[in-house]
Amino acid sequence: MTTQRAERSPFYTFARIVMGIVFALIYPVRAHNKERMDRDAPFIIVSSHSSMLDPMAIAVKCKRHEIRFLGKKELTQHPVVRWLVNHLHMITLDRHATDIGAIRAALDVLKQGHVVGIFPEGGRRKPENAMKDLENGVSLLTLRAKVPLIPVHFRGPFKPFRTVHMYVGEPIAYGDLLESGINRATCDALTDRIAQTMLSLGSENVENT
Repeated sequence: MTTQRAERSPFYTFARIVMGIVFALIYPVRAHNKERMDRDAPFIIVSSHSSMLDPMAIAVKCKRHEIRFLGKKELTQHPVVRWLVNHLHMITLDRHATDIGAIRAALDVLKQGHVVGIFPEGGRRKPENAMKDLENGVSLLTLRAKVPLIPVHFRGPFKPFRTVHMYVGEPIAYGDLLESGINRATCDALTDRIAQTMLSLGSENVENT
C-alpha cells in the first residue's frame, strides 16, 4: 500500500487551530497515549462517539495527519455545512445500510496513504449504550485494507471547563482473523473484538499526555 506525505489543506489547518483554542479555553481534553497516532499512515482510527466534538478533538490531538472521517450523508444537505465537511475531507456515509460506496472511497483514501476515522456506533451514544450493536463496516474496511486499527475512547461528557479524557490504545490485532478470509464470521469477530477493546480502554490509568 502506498504511503505518501499529503499536502496540507489550509482550511483544515485553520479549523484545527481554531478548535485547538476552543478546547484549550472551554472544553479541555486530556489525551492519554496520543503518540500512538503519531505513526506513519495509512491507518484507521476507530472511536467511541458521544458528542459532536469527538472528531474535532481527535483531529486536534492527531497533529501529524489530516484525518478523513466517515460522516452521515445528512450533513451534506445544507450547502454551507456541505462546503465545510468537504473541505475537512469527510467521506459521506449512509448509516442505515452497508454503504459499499463509502467503503470503496475509504479504501481509496487509505491506498493514497491517508488516515481514516470511523465511529462504528453509527451515531452518538449515551455512555450506558456505548459499544452496543456496532456496525460491521469498520471491520470489513479494516480486513480489506489490512492497515493498523487504532482505538480511541472518550471518557466524560463535553461540558464547559470540565476535562474530558481521550484514551488512545494499541493497535487492535486481527491477523488471526485474516487467516480465515474476509466473510461475515470474521467481520463479526473483529467487531466484537473492537467493542471489547473500547470498553476496556477507558479504564486505563495512563498519565502520558
